Amino acid sequence: MSMMSLLTGASKQVYPDNTSISQELSGGAAVYQGDYKLVRNIPPYGDRKWHLYNLRVDPAESKDLASAEPERVKSMAEAYAQYVQKNGVIEVPDDYDMTAQAKKNAAAKH
Repeated sequence: MSMMSLLTGASKQVYPDNTSISQELSGGAAVYQGDYKLVRNIPPYGDRKWHLYNLRVDPAESKDLASAEPERVKSMAEAYAQYVQKNGVIEVPDDYDMTAQAKKNAAAKH
């Protein structure tokens, strides 16, 4: 998607509000839609639960809106599930321990 309209001032955003952008990295997941971000992190940094933030009014992600906006959470989580299926994302197992895996990887190099 081109950012040209945003950079030239012709638009205030790159994607329309109803477009979802998803990502996954090492068990962490995020969905961006309009001003909102739905995020899920695994331990030791998170609790494996979805958390919702309005980035326009809360760029520091300090106020979780998930309980106040359950329908938005559901809709964005469904968009993430579609992303997982479309892209063949392999979910990190619940018992995955990134610290233990990092130590194992480091030991294997020697």
